Amino acid sequence: MKRLVACSPVLVLVLALAACGGAPQKPVAAGAAPAKTASAAKPAPKPAPPAATPPAAPEKAIPEKAAPEKEAPETANPLQSAAVTPEKPEPTEPEIPVDDDPAQFMNGGVADLREVLGDPVLIRRDGPAEVWQFQGDSCTLDLFLYPGDGGALAVKHVDLRGDAPDERRACLARMIRARIVAAEG
Repeated sequence: MKRLVACSPVLVLVLALAACGGAPQKPVAAGAAPAKTASAAKPAPKPAPPAATPPAAPEKAIPEKAAPEKEAPETANPLQSAAVTPEKPEPTEPEIPVDDDPAQFMNGGVADLREVLGDPVLIRRDGPAEVWQFQGDSCTLDLFLYPGDGGALAVKHVDLRGDAPDERRACLARMIRARIVAAEG
């Protein structure tokens, strides 16, 4: 009896494996071709359609509360949209090379200033001198003109102002480029 109890786990394992093996096959005699089984000759039959179940008794419909519709977010996640559709930089025209040094206007006359910068937004007369003011997107250029020996006004002092010192010259360059584009267009 003890021996049967000790062998029972092995016996259970052997029986379980035998059940998984499928249909038993006939042994093949030496030198004979294996016989085709019925399952190998014919394709497997299609499973029968499920049996129709009788209709269930109608239940009372319980009205469900409609879930509020979620609005689509107006802006996509920048990390997600960057992974899906990488942004291509818009083609820009090459920048027109200009001199962004405000000292270039020193000793310049009225005609020279109008050619490079256009008309000032403000002209202030202070005795014999004039202050011409040009306004950029983030800077202000003040040119102080004084009469020379022949009486013609010429720039004797330049003041380029703005919030960010490193941005002032770039702002002046944009002002000059805008004037060139306006004169060409």
